[in-house]
Amino acid sequence: MDDIRDIKEPVPFGGGNDWPALAGLAGLLAVGGLAVWRWRRQVRIRARPFEAVRAGLGRLEASSAGLDDRTFYFELAGLVREALGLRLGLTVEAMTTAEILPHLSGLPERLRQPVAGLLGRADPARYAGEAVGARDRSADLAAALALAGGRR
Repeated sequence: MDDIRDIKEPVPFGGGNDWPALAGLAGLLAVGGLAVWRWRRQVRIRARPFEAVRAGLGRLEASSAGLDDRTFYFELAGLVREALGLRLGLTVEAMTTAEILPHLSGLPERLRQPVAGLLGRADPARYAGEAVGARDRSADLAAALALAGGRR
Protein backbone atom coordinates (compact mmCIF):
# COMPACT_ATOMS: atom_id res chain seq x y z
CA MET A 1 0.00 0.00 0.00
CA ASP A 2 1.76 3.00 -1.13
CA ASP A 3 -1.13 5.40 -1.43
CA ILE A 4 -1.09 6.83 2.09
CA ARG A 5 -2.10 10.45 2.27
CA ASP A 6 -1.40 12.91 5.00
CA ILE A 7 -4.33 13.45 7.31
CA LYS A 8 -4.54 17.12 8.12
CA GLU A 9 -6.58 18.87 10.75
CA PRO A 10 -9.86 20.54 9.68
CA VAL A 11 -9.54 24.03 8.21
CA PRO A 12 -11.71 26.58 10.08
CA PHE A 13 -14.14 28.68 8.01
CA GLY A 14 -14.28 32.41 8.55
CA GLY A 15 -11.47 32.81 10.99
CA GLY A 16 -13.45 33.78 14.13
CA ASN A 17 -15.04 37.07 12.98
CA ASP A 18 -18.40 35.62 11.98
CA TRP A 19 -20.52 37.62 14.44
CA PRO A 20 -21.04 40.70 12.15
CA ALA A 21 -22.32 38.47 9.35
CA LEU A 22 -24.58 36.55 11.73
CA ALA A 23 -25.90 39.80 13.25
CA GLY A 24 -26.63 41.14 9.76
CA LEU A 25 -28.43 37.96 8.79
CA ALA A 26 -30.47 38.03 11.99
CA GLY A 27 -31.39 41.67 11.33
CA LEU A 28 -32.39 40.90 7.76
CA LEU A 29 -34.57 38.01 8.90
CA ALA A 30 -36.18 40.17 11.58
CA VAL A 31 -36.99 42.99 9.13
CA GLY A 32 -38.34 40.50 6.58
CA GLY A 33 -40.47 38.78 9.21
CA LEU A 34 -41.82 42.12 10.41
CA ALA A 35 -42.72 43.11 6.85
CA VAL A 36 -44.59 39.85 6.25
CA TRP A 37 -46.37 40.13 9.61
CA ARG A 38 -47.52 43.72 8.90
CA TRP A 39 -48.69 42.83 5.40
CA ARG A 40 -50.78 39.89 6.64
CA ARG A 41 -52.16 42.00 9.48
CA GLN A 42 -53.23 44.76 7.08
CA VAL A 43 -55.05 42.22 4.91
CA ARG A 44 -56.95 40.94 7.95
CA ILE A 45 -57.73 44.47 9.17
CA ARG A 46 -59.16 45.46 5.78
CA ALA A 47 -61.48 42.46 5.78
CA ARG A 48 -62.58 42.80 9.41
CA PRO A 49 -64.69 46.01 9.19
CA PHE A 50 -66.89 44.56 6.45
CA GLU A 51 -67.39 41.50 8.64
CA ALA A 52 -68.73 43.78 11.38
CA VAL A 53 -71.10 45.48 8.94
CA ARG A 54 -72.30 42.12 7.60
CA ALA A 55 -72.87 40.90 11.16
CA GLY A 56 -74.88 44.03 11.95
CA LEU A 57 -76.94 43.56 8.80
CA GLY A 58 -77.58 39.94 9.77
CA ARG A 59 -78.82 41.01 13.19
CA LEU A 60 -80.99 43.68 11.59
CA GLU A 61 -82.44 41.18 9.13
CA ALA A 62 -83.27 38.76 11.96
CA SER A 63 -85.06 41.42 13.99
CA SER A 64 -86.56 43.46 11.13
CA ALA A 65 -90.05 42.00 11.49
CA GLY A 66 -90.41 43.51 14.97
CA LEU A 67 -89.03 46.95 14.05
CA ASP A 68 -90.98 49.92 12.80
CA ASP A 69 -89.74 51.73 9.67
CA ARG A 70 -88.07 54.54 11.60
CA THR A 71 -85.95 52.22 13.77
CA PHE A 72 -85.20 49.87 10.89
CA TYR A 73 -83.94 52.67 8.66
CA PHE A 74 -81.94 54.34 11.44
CA GLU A 75 -79.98 51.12 11.91
CA LEU A 76 -79.81 50.29 8.20
CA ALA A 77 -78.63 53.77 7.20
CA GLY A 78 -75.92 53.70 9.87
CA LEU A 79 -74.59 50.37 8.61
CA VAL A 80 -74.77 51.49 4.98
CA ARG A 81 -72.89 54.68 5.79
CA GLU A 82 -70.22 52.64 7.54
CA ALA A 83 -69.89 50.35 4.51
CA LEU A 84 -69.77 53.35 2.16
CA GLY A 85 -67.05 54.90 4.29
CA LEU A 86 -64.99 51.74 4.03
CA ARG A 87 -65.56 51.35 0.29
CA LEU A 88 -65.11 54.99 -0.74
CA GLY A 89 -62.59 56.07 1.89
CA LEU A 90 -64.71 59.01 3.04
CA THR A 91 -66.02 60.11 6.42
CA VAL A 92 -69.57 59.40 5.28
CA GLU A 93 -70.95 59.47 8.82
CA ALA A 94 -70.46 63.26 8.90
CA MET A 95 -72.01 63.88 5.46
CA THR A 96 -75.61 64.46 4.47
CA THR A 97 -77.32 62.25 1.92
CA ALA A 98 -77.07 65.03 -0.69
CA GLU A 99 -73.31 65.17 -0.12
CA ILE A 100 -72.95 61.39 -0.39
CA LEU A 101 -74.89 60.90 -3.64
CA PRO A 102 -72.23 62.38 -5.99
CA HIS A 103 -69.62 60.04 -4.48
CA LEU A 104 -71.65 56.96 -5.38
CA SER A 105 -70.01 57.09 -8.82
CA GLY A 106 -67.09 55.29 -7.14
CA LEU A 107 -69.29 52.22 -6.66
CA PRO A 108 -69.83 49.47 -9.23
CA GLU A 109 -72.74 50.14 -11.59
CA ARG A 110 -74.90 47.37 -10.11
CA LEU A 111 -74.77 49.05 -6.66
CA ARG A 112 -75.20 52.74 -7.51
CA GLN A 113 -78.95 52.83 -8.12
CA PRO A 114 -79.99 50.49 -5.26
CA VAL A 115 -77.83 52.36 -2.74
CA ALA A 116 -79.10 55.73 -3.98
CA GLY A 117 -82.68 54.48 -3.62
CA LEU A 118 -81.93 53.17 -0.14
CA LEU A 119 -80.51 56.51 0.96
CA GLY A 120 -83.44 58.32 -0.64
CA ARG A 121 -85.95 56.25 1.33
CA ALA A 122 -83.97 56.24 4.57
CA ASP A 123 -84.11 59.97 5.36
CA PRO A 124 -87.91 60.37 5.05
CA ALA A 125 -88.45 57.17 7.03
CA ARG A 126 -85.98 58.16 9.74
CA TYR A 127 -86.82 61.84 10.18
CA ALA A 128 -90.38 62.29 8.90
CA GLY A 129 -91.71 58.88 9.92
CA GLU A 130 -92.86 58.00 6.38
CA ALA A 131 -94.04 54.46 5.91
CA VAL A 132 -92.03 52.18 3.62
CA GLY A 133 -93.43 49.05 2.01
CA ALA A 134 -92.16 45.57 2.79
CA ARG A 135 -90.84 45.15 -0.77
CA ASP A 136 -88.73 48.31 -0.46
CA ARG A 137 -87.45 47.25 2.95
CA SER A 138 -86.29 43.88 1.63
CA ALA A 139 -84.76 45.49 -1.49
CA ASP A 140 -82.90 48.00 0.68
CA LEU A 141 -81.61 45.27 2.97
CA ALA A 142 -80.44 43.28 -0.07
CA ALA A 143 -78.67 46.39 -1.44
CA ALA A 144 -76.94 46.92 1.90
CA LEU A 145 -75.80 43.29 2.00
CA ALA A 146 -74.45 43.56 -1.55
CA LEU A 147 -72.62 46.76 -0.63
CA ALA A 148 -71.01 45.05 2.36
CA GLY A 149 -69.96 42.09 0.22
CA GLY A 150 -72.61 39.69 1.47
CA ARG A 151 -75.43 38.24 -0.60
CA ARG A 152 -76.22 39.73 -3.98
